[in-house]
Amino acid sequence: MLAETETMPSELAESGVLTTDDTGRMCVEVTGVDEEVASGSQEHKEGWTTVSRIKKPREEQAQGTLPPALTAAKTFARRAAAAATMAARLNTNLPKEDCKIIVRPRGGLCVARTPLPAIEAAITRAAGIPMTEAEHDAFVANKEQNIIIVSTPDADRERKYSKIKEIEINGRKHEVGAYATVPEGTTKGVIRNTPLDHSQETILAKLITDRNPTVIGARRIGNTPTIIVAFEGDRVPRQVYYGSSILECSLYRKHFDFCTTCGEIGHRRDVCPTPNVRVCADCGLKNPKEGHSETCKPTCKLCNGPHPTGTYGCKNRYKTPYIVTKRRWARKEAEEERRRKEQESLAPGSFPELERASFNRGQGRQPRSVSRRRSDRSASNKRDQSRCRSKSKDRVSWNRIVQDGAARKESTTRSSTPSNIKTNQDEAIQNEADALRKENAQLRSTIESMAEQMKIISQQLHALQAQQTEQARQPTQERQAPQQQQQPREEQQAEPMGEDNSASECQPQQTAASEPSPKRRAVDNLKERKLIDRVNKLEDTVTSLKQEFNSLKSEISRDMAAIIQQSITAAIQQTVMPAIQQSVNAAVQQCVQQHMSVAIQQIREEISLSIPQWTGPPQAQ
Repeated sequence: MLAETETMPSELAESGVLTTDDTGRMCVEVTGVDEEVASGSQEHKEGWTTVSRIKKPREEQAQGTLPPALTAAKTFARRAAAAATMAARLNTNLPKEDCKIIVRPRGGLCVARTPLPAIEAAITRAAGIPMTEAEHDAFVANKEQNIIIVSTPDADRERKYSKIKEIEINGRKHEVGAYATVPEGTTKGVIRNTPLDHSQETILAKLITDRNPTVIGARRIGNTPTIIVAFEGDRVPRQVYYGSSILECSLYRKHFDFCTTCGEIGHRRDVCPTPNVRVCADCGLKNPKEGHSETCKPTCKLCNGPHPTGTYGCKNRYKTPYIVTKRRWARKEAEEERRRKEQESLAPGSFPELERASFNRGQGRQPRSVSRRRSDRSASNKRDQSRCRSKSKDRVSWNRIVQDGAARKESTTRSSTPSNIKTNQDEAIQNEADALRKENAQLRSTIESMAEQMKIISQQLHALQAQQTEQARQPTQERQAPQQQQQPREEQQAEPMGEDNSASECQPQQTAASEPSPKRRAVDNLKERKLIDRVNKLEDTVTSLKQEFNSLKSEISRDMAAIIQQSITAAIQQTVMPAIQQSVNAAVQQCVQQHMSVAIQQIREEISLSIPQWTGPPQAQ
């Protein structure tokens, strides 16, 4: 656009930036486009050139200063991770409370090309489960990972499915690997540098103790010293007790599955459905020739980088754990909620309104004349009341208006800045306390039911004793030893307690609203620190209560098991043992009598045979 000026410096004139038009006016050429000039550009005369700036598209401005190569690499990595994650997801239609078993077929068995009913029949035959019982289970095939997921509500069938080693389909045997997954509502952690000679039973005995109340399972990764530990809830502790040793524990991050045989993402090498295909794992070339390694240019299929897929330096090597994604969502929602409240607090109605009297002062004054007489001045002093200035007590100062507005704003937003940020944490703590109360009530009811069963057992024992005495009084009737009564086993079911403390670990953030003085900001910061300390203390209290509750629960279970064992032993000693002893004594006596009679008869026969026939006493001569 062109701007008029009154002077023409020599420097601008020499550079050509400053020119004159037909009328002799001096004008400066400025880079840019003005709406008026653009609309009237066709009316400009010859010799004038409109200079405009080439603006970047909005898409490039939104991307920032990142070059196109980095943006494309990030997009490729994000899409590859999303595709691999979708392939690894389990079927959401399976019941959450069921036990899940993963079956990995080896030997080139393609799950996508084999009918699922045939695989189901082979698995049930290998596990030794009748078809009538297998009808209550569910079988799902994951074609991307080339695995089969078995869902069963029965723990006995779960153990049978987990022990199968091979299956037979169409007369051909295939080696398989089966293992049970962790239940819903758990989080995985990793501990390293454990002895390789420890068996699975030793690992479970060293980890599932009273010192680790949230540990529910563990297994070793292959033949490595690394162990995956399953924790109840969505929080992984920093340290765990491995026996008496304290080991560091970190969140488990799973690798993306990549097959080095066929070069595909989504399944591992041991379950590859096409083991006979030859593909270069670095660049993806099919049927590479001899000497291909010299000209091979590796390309990562996870991040599109110049390195083999999934190597140690790959930034997209690990999957993002679900608990991390969940915490990011919570922080994002808290940030959006905070911004929304800030926007609501900055609405036009929240600002203090200035009174018109403070702005209308002096607006009705008339300009003074150059010369005024005394009579005019005396007459001007007699102005009416409508033109008089307001008194000092009616005037409102700017400082007072700002203070009143700040106080009003503080009173309206006090409940929405620090306390609303902590509302989620307080609710989580309250929910956890309610869950603890419910579980305590369940334990009480369980103890009461066990006490009632103990009464029933004692009554049965008294009845057995009375029956034994009646049998002792009747010698003609055969005494029959009473059979030992089986004690009913109770299944104590405890609802899993979700620890929402870690999910609600988002720290409160200070609002961006400016305060009138640093003293008020210091007071708000002090209040926020007090709230944080209070929440931390509540979290520590809940953790200690949970540990005490778990220890009390284990002690109660041990005591009840000991009491039941003692009662069963006493019942056996009082009823079964005397009857067995009496029956054994009677049998022994009868057997001894029979043997003695047989022996006496044999002795008599031998004596009769050895002594000649006696004819009487000799006659006297």
